[in-house]
Amino acid sequence: MASAIRSLYSIGGKDPKLVADFDDEYYRANGGKTTFSDLITHARAGNATMTDSDGLIKWAPHNLLAYSEDFTNAAWVASGSTTKDGIVSGVGPEGEDAYEVTLSGTTNDWFQQLVSAVPDGVRTTTDWLIRTKTGEGTKSINFKHGRDTFYVSENVTEDWAYIETSNTSSGNTKIYFGLSYTGGSPITVQVIKATAFRSDLGGMVDNPDRGDSYVPTTSSAVYLPRRGHHVYNGYEWVNEGVLAESESRSNLVTYSDFSSGWTVVNAPITASAAVSPSGQNDAVYVKDSTFNGIHFIYLTTGSLSNTWTFSAYIKQKDSGMYAQLRPSGLGSNIAYATFDPTDGSVYESGGSALEQTTSEDVGNGWYRVSITCSEPLLSGDGVAVAVTDGTAGDLPSYAGTGTGFYIYGAQVESASTSSSYIPTSGSSVTRAAETFTIPSAKLPWPTPQYIGDELVDNGDFATTSDWSLQSGVSIGGGVLSTDGTSTGELARQSNIGVTSGNLYAISLDVISLTAGKFGVKLGGTTPVYFDTTGSHEAYIVATATDNVQIMGLSGTIGSVDNVSVREVNPLSVSIQLNGRMTYADEDNISQVETVYWYADSDNNVRLRIATNGGDIGQPTFQQSASATADAVVGATDAYSPNILVPYNLASRHGSTFINGAVDGVALTENDTPVALPDLSSTDLSLAYTYMGTLKTFRMWNRDIGDTGIAEATS
Repeated sequence: MASAIRSLYSIGGKDPKLVADFDDEYYRANGGKTTFSDLITHARAGNATMTDSDGLIKWAPHNLLAYSEDFTNAAWVASGSTTKDGIVSGVGPEGEDAYEVTLSGTTNDWFQQLVSAVPDGVRTTTDWLIRTKTGEGTKSINFKHGRDTFYVSENVTEDWAYIETSNTSSGNTKIYFGLSYTGGSPITVQVIKATAFRSDLGGMVDNPDRGDSYVPTTSSAVYLPRRGHHVYNGYEWVNEGVLAESESRSNLVTYSDFSSGWTVVNAPITASAAVSPSGQNDAVYVKDSTFNGIHFIYLTTGSLSNTWTFSAYIKQKDSGMYAQLRPSGLGSNIAYATFDPTDGSVYESGGSALEQTTSEDVGNGWYRVSITCSEPLLSGDGVAVAVTDGTAGDLPSYAGTGTGFYIYGAQVESASTSSSYIPTSGSSVTRAAETFTIPSAKLPWPTPQYIGDELVDNGDFATTSDWSLQSGVSIGGGVLSTDGTSTGELARQSNIGVTSGNLYAISLDVISLTAGKFGVKLGGTTPVYFDTTGSHEAYIVATATDNVQIMGLSGTIGSVDNVSVREVNPLSVSIQLNGRMTYADEDNISQVETVYWYADSDNNVRLRIATNGGDIGQPTFQQSASATADAVVGATDAYSPNILVPYNLASRHGSTFINGAVDGVALTENDTPVALPDLSSTDLSLAYTYMGTLKTFRMWNRDIGDTGIAEATS
């Protein structure tokens, strides 16, 4: 079975050593099946939203409670007469250890944890795997949420069960989650897993590793990657893999749900008027009034010195009505776009500072639309949503009839594109940047494949023949020695039979070294030096000069043995990645960086999308080895700036070549490289500069050829 699954990812019969299939949740490293968390290190210091398989905006899997299984930790506090009794081994439903707590039965005695990561005004849910101690029967336990007076009571029996309770915190910065019992006499409960998560919006996506809401934690809250993010394709929700956003973004709209803060100018708002993309009845109805004039609502966001983007979700309510997004306070004809809520299309747009408009079908008649404006917002400025009956122009004036559209999820970001929804309720909210790192130990790396005979005679220095020696260099006792008086070339053997342009492995043992360093080179190539004793090997592309040289700097004192030169197949790796990227043309050579395998500025492999100069979406495949950079580029307009642009890229990197493929077509190979950068101990960053989704990532520790990279991207 494993072989059959593995072959699904092979190209030309060559199986990748590493597979990350994010939508099918299949992961492979070092030739064996693994898991997402074992293969990829993900980091994001906070919560984020995504779209689940049902099309609803939800929170990514997370757990706000620290030490979800270690109730001995001081983060869990037993107040008053409640006591922490200790671990009970192997009593859980799956043989887990449980923890016993005796609840005193007295009011205000709790077993609880304080959490500061929950903002006021949002609903949270807690899951406890809990039971009463055998023999104590069914008891009504208080489960705390938020302030001390916010709690609900649920029956807990002697059978293990998940108890889920929810509440909305309000008016207090101290958010507690805990247990108490006020039955008069103490009872003992056993707990195993404790989870607290935000359950506003559409709730929380289940942990894909477990299929339930539990997310294990240790010393802090855990925020998992957004695996299983779905995109609407016009008729169904499609799993696009993992949502990756390398940029930190802030929503400057303080009331994204339009519940407060918006000033009404002849455009009344009706709250709870429709089911929003979160699945809750929290979309509002904005309509014009019967006044003959302009009809809009606006909100002050504060100053922004850079290009910014205003987005919102709209849906048709009344026929013939349109939604206009624009800045507020900047005057007329700065930037505006009027959208048709029936299909999200742009009805009209204009303004001197309008950079672009976007529209995304998010299902159920909803469209997420946006405008990007290059004019800075000054203090006191903001954004506005105008209602129009089709009258042309920015902030049009007409006689209203009391009709309009549904709207939800306003967002203003200091960026050229919109990002995943960041809900707010009274203040600006920031979503942290995230990273996806594959440790070097999980990455495939080529091993030399020797294809030629030994080319060096008397490489073990058994005799004094075959070598041309400089003064101060001698052969004796089975080694080549230098006394430090010779400089540059120490020993040479000519006409060994190398072919210019081919790759060779040169090895030697440094037996002793008291000063300087030894090196090797083929003819006129740059030497590779070694400054420690032991066995060493280097890979060098031969030049037209047919000889091997042992090198040394001035003052080198030491000895070498076992010099060898053998031809090897070019060291190479092949990479493939596909997904969807969101980007704008910002005149940046690294507008999007999908793969960032970077030891230092002199040694790296990078896959990028460039928008600098005349480029608007040019795939660039680059490798640098010992400060020599080589690259292959695709068409300057291979991709066009937009939201969720599908792409499929592959590359082959070798010691004598580099090439790339774009959506099924291989480019023209560059054969000028002379080395593959040594990245065998370097971690690789996926989605390094990136906003979008990742679907599949594959790596081979070999060359799959131009035909292979073309097939891999088809």
